[in-house]
Amino acid sequence: MQSYRKTRLFHERYFQFAIRNVLCYSTDMIKSFKDKKTERIYSEEQLKGVSKDLVKKARRRLAMLNRAIRLDDLYFPPSNKFHALSGYEPARYAICINKQWRITFEWHEGDAYNVLFEDYH
Repeated sequence: MQSYRKTRLFHERYFQFAIRNVLCYSTDMIKSFKDKKTERIYSEEQLKGVSKDLVKKARRRLAMLNRAIRLDDLYFPPSNKFHALSGYEPARYAICINKQWRITFEWHEGDAYNVLFEDYH
């Protein structure tokens, strides 16, 4: 029974590793970051001064953004609260993380540029 658990654990870890490698070597839609903090969140580095729960949610949203092929892909799930920001040229878009934080970016020809993890206020 214990060898079955070890084998299962090995296969689960291998699968997670394989998925990470596929994601790492796939074409990234995020082409640039507006600040180092956002880039550090994306690259899974540790951050001081930001809760781990918030960083985890931000990473999920950045992963969604990185997998998006079209802007329409970001409307789901509805919790993204994806919307265009007014008053910016070129146009900027936002994905909500929670009531205080969001990820904003510019979208050009299927790629995200100047991605920023920011406080609403």
